Amino acid sequence: MSNVPEEIESLPNLLELCVDGDFPTWFMNRLEAPNLERLLYTRKNLLGYGVDKPFRDTSQFPNLRMLELIDFMDSDFPALLASFLPTHGELRRLYLPWCLSEEKELLEVLSCTSLLPNLEYIRMADSPGFIGAEALLEQRVPQNPGQDERQKKVKKFTLHLQMKHHNLRYFDGATRLTEKFGEGVCYETINDDPWSWSVDV
Repeated sequence: MSNVPEEIESLPNLLELCVDGDFPTWFMNRLEAPNLERLLYTRKNLLGYGVDKPFRDTSQFPNLRMLELIDFMDSDFPALLASFLPTHGELRRLYLPWCLSEEKELLEVLSCTSLLPNLEYIRMADSPGFIGAEALLEQRVPQNPGQDERQKKVKKFTLHLQMKHHNLRYFDGATRLTEKFGEGVCYETINDDPWSWSVDV
C-alpha cells in the first residue's frame, strides 16, 4: 500500500488499534507501538504479499493488556501466537477464535501461570467434552486455595466458553466444569462486546 506513510511505523502514543480489511501484514511487523494496550486484529482479506506471518517480533507490544483475534484463514497463526504470548506478561484479556483442545501448543502457553501471570480472562471455543478447557482451568483456578501456595499468587481467572446449543455433549461438559471450577468458568454468546472492558493502567 503505497499510500501508507513511513512515519506510521513508529506510534509511541498509540493505545488502541483495530486492524481489519485489505491490509498488508508487513504493516504489523514494522509497527512500533510500545504503549499499545488493546489490539483487535482481523485476518480476513489481509494481504500477505508472500509474508503471511504477523507478530514475528515476539516483544513487539510489551504493554499489551487486551488482544482479540478474528481469524478467517487456515494458517499457522495459533503456533505464531504461542511464541508471541510468553513475552507479553501484561496481558489480561484474550479473545481467540480457535478450539482449545485442537491447539495443544497454544493451550500449553495459556495454561502456564508463570508465563502469563496477569491473565484474568479468556474467551474461546472448545470441542464437546471441554478437555482443553478443563486442562487450562486446572492450572488457572485454584482447587484448594488455602493449601496450594503456588496458586495463592494467581489472579482471579475466568474462562468464557462458546457453546453450540444443538449439541447435548456440550451440556454434559459444561455441567462438569461448573461443578468443578464454579465461577472460574461461564458460557456466553459470540456477540459480547470486548471493547466494553476498561483497561486498568
